[in-house]
Amino acid sequence: MLLKNRPFEAESPRTPWLAWLTGPMRRLLVVGGVDWLGTGLMLAASAVYFTKIVGLSTRSVGTGLALAGVVVMFAAVPVGALADRFGTKRVLIAVYLMRSAATVGYLFVGQWWGLVVVATFRILGDQATGPLVQSLAAEIAEGSTRVRLMSLYRVVANVALTVSTSLAGLAIGVGTFRAFATLLVCNAVLFLATAAVLWHIPSDRPAKRAASSLSAKTFRDGRLLVLTVADCLLALWQPLLAIAMPLWVVDHTDAPKFMVGVLFAVNTVFCILLQVPAGKASSTTRSAARSYVTCAVLLVLSCGLFGAAGSTGGWATLALLVLALAATSVAEVLQVGASWTISYAIAPDALRSQYLSAFGLGRTASRNLLGPLLLTSVITMPGCRGWLVLCGVLLVVAAALHPLLRHVLLSPRQETVPTP
Repeated sequence: MLLKNRPFEAESPRTPWLAWLTGPMRRLLVVGGVDWLGTGLMLAASAVYFTKIVGLSTRSVGTGLALAGVVVMFAAVPVGALADRFGTKRVLIAVYLMRSAATVGYLFVGQWWGLVVVATFRILGDQATGPLVQSLAAEIAEGSTRVRLMSLYRVVANVALTVSTSLAGLAIGVGTFRAFATLLVCNAVLFLATAAVLWHIPSDRPAKRAASSLSAKTFRDGRLLVLTVADCLLALWQPLLAIAMPLWVVDHTDAPKFMVGVLFAVNTVFCILLQVPAGKASSTTRSAARSYVTCAVLLVLSCGLFGAAGSTGGWATLALLVLALAATSVAEVLQVGASWTISYAIAPDALRSQYLSAFGLGRTASRNLLGPLLLTSVITMPGCRGWLVLCGVLLVVAAALHPLLRHVLLSPRQETVPTP
């Protein structure tokens, strides 16, 4: 199957900083800011709410959220098919309304089964939003501007997330039902506001999508399968930061516990400063393939540094942790930027939302399934043995990526051809 000649393969002309943003693009950035202001409120506080306020055990909360996460993975591609058929903006607005309703539903959770039901709808909305936003960006932007727009979107989201998680900390500190209820209601209202902003973005092109439906082609595309698996492995930076890093720092190094918060702050700064340059560096399929390989190498370096930090003391430990965090952060922005370019390249226009939703399952699986299992095993092995094993796995991935991506993306039988 031949890839179409995507405009992002050509260099875009130089333009003044942000002068390239059109009105719809600016509204999409507002969507990202408002969305993540709301999302961040519960991202930091949901586990505390269900255990301390609702009264569920930590294990039951984890099991319930994991079960909901597995269930909604099967709905990812059908939601993308709905967007291809009825229009991305319409379905995305419906998703935000569902997220708002599910967030209010958390107020009425009293038992484990209620958590599973409500969390299923909330997580379904959370999971569907990313690919649909990416698909909408492709409808309001052209060529390399798509990746630039998504890079700036992620910067805005990270800034909003920093603000909202700080506000969530106030509610956690108060610790009352009223405080958490305020967070939930604010989150729900912000999702409604996001839907309202979306309404004013020019409509997508339903005439081109009217014939689209859930297609078996999505599941039979070997390129999509291979690249989704590759993206899943490279997205291990998510559980590395969220699970392995905090537990390793607290339980296996002599670094002060507050260092976890410092490392998260450093990661946020890296993402805000480097996401746009990383997106620009991955604006063609060839450069995106290089970014994937570089990401794998940086993850190997990161794991080695984290492991070494468990065998040192004092300032040496702090230096190793900061270097490991820096390597992980650069790997993160490269993987994210490259994944946008690669997923745009393989997605047919008529099935774009389906393809992007299927591709996004790789990162979801890395965050919710593979990552937690793999990384918890790594940090529970004696000494730094687990980190060495993970380094070995990632070295194999890094070595295999270059020929694999060259074959899948850049081989002569898949060279780009002019569009009519």
